[in-house]
Amino acid sequence: FIIDEVNRAELSRVFGELMYCLEYRGVKHSVKTQYANLNNKQTGMLQTGQGYEFFIPTNVYLIGTMNTIDRSVESFDFALRRRFRWEEVTPDTGLLRYHLNQFCKTWVPLSDNLEALNTKIVDQPLLGPDYQIGHAYLMNLKYPTTLSVTEVRERLWDDCIRPLLQEYLRGTGKEAELIGSEEQAGTFGKAFGVR
Repeated sequence: FIIDEVNRAELSRVFGELMYCLEYRGVKHSVKTQYANLNNKQTGMLQTGQGYEFFIPTNVYLIGTMNTIDRSVESFDFALRRRFRWEEVTPDTGLLRYHLNQFCKTWVPLSDNLEALNTKIVDQPLLGPDYQIGHAYLMNLKYPTTLSVTEVRERLWDDCIRPLLQEYLRGTGKEAELIGSEEQAGTFGKAFGVR
């Protein structure tokens, strides 16, 4: 099961008795839930002398995704933190380069543009590594492949990247310096290769 933005919900309330079942798997660790009395032979998972019980099989995996810059991460239940394996996924310009090479070879330089932009974002004290732009923003692009890399870069900047950076920097007083204006790119725009 994949739960996107897993940190958006109050998971201890969503999962309830499943919290225990996430950590202790299999029939041996089955639990009687508050809904056990609603089960019958067609809906019950496991019938024991104590009634119908529930368990999570050992071959069922739960994958939760979340964005680390989301403020709701701070309130993420510590009981859940120990029940999951945590893996950071950072922007992969090598994967992006490969994808663009398969899709439209003339757009491959976009991967270098993203890398340069992310280097500037990481070095910016107001942002840092958690604010890097993911490679997914530049994959599965819906622009016509007849466009030049310069045209696609400009469109990506205007459609996706600039608005995201504006949201990150709102109220900091650094928007003009780092993002720039419609007429002239700031530090981040220049790093991405826009004018």
